[in-house]
Amino acid sequence: MSTFICERLNPIDIIREEILEELRKVEFNLSSIEKVIALCTSEKDSPLAKSFLQARADLIVARAKIENAILEKIAGQIEGLQLELKASISSLNKELKKPENETALLDAIQKVTGIAARILLQV
Repeated sequence: MSTFICERLNPIDIIREEILEELRKVEFNLSSIEKVIALCTSEKDSPLAKSFLQARADLIVARAKIENAILEKIAGQIEGLQLELKASISSLNKELKKPENETALLDAIQKVTGIAARILLQV
C-alpha cells in the first residue's frame, strides 16, 4: 500500500489492510511448494496430508471472503478481533518457519481460519 493511500485511510481501514496483508503472506507461505511437498509427498493419501490441504484451502477461501465482504460492515469486527487474529497469524508464521510438528501447524491454520469465520459470521 502506498504512503499516499495509507494517509487517506481511517484507522479501521488501516487495520483491515494490515490484517488482510498478513493473511495474504500466510497464504503465500502455505502455498510454498517445498512445504506442501515436504508434508504431503511421503504420505500423500494420509489423513494428515488431506487435512493440511483442506485447512489451507479453507484459509484461502476465508481470506478471499473477507476481502469481498462489505468492508464497512466487517471493519468493526476485525477491529474487535484484531489482537486475537494477529496473535494467531503470528503463531502460524512461527509454525511455518519450523514445521516439524504437523499437528501444531494444522492447529495454527485452523485457529486463523476460525477467527476469520467468526468475522464473517458478523457480516
